[in-house]
Amino acid sequence: MLYSLILFGIIGYMWMQVKRLRAMNAELERRLDPLGILKERYARGEISREEYFRMQNDLVQERAALPVGRGS
Repeated sequence: MLYSLILFGIIGYMWMQVKRLRAMNAELERRLDPLGILKERYARGEISREEYFRMQNDLVQERAALPVGRGS
């Protein structure tokens, strides 16, 4: 009985750590994504609506021009 409680505790702890690491990885990927950075700048009011859409269009066109397999 005690061993099963310890085992469940270890499994629960490991599951929580994996979940936390996945969330951190997703956040890091979002922060490294140029469109994600642009969205954050617009949300903080650092750039105007017009600047946001111009830059967004530039980034989308740039991604479309990349060779297959290079744009993510």
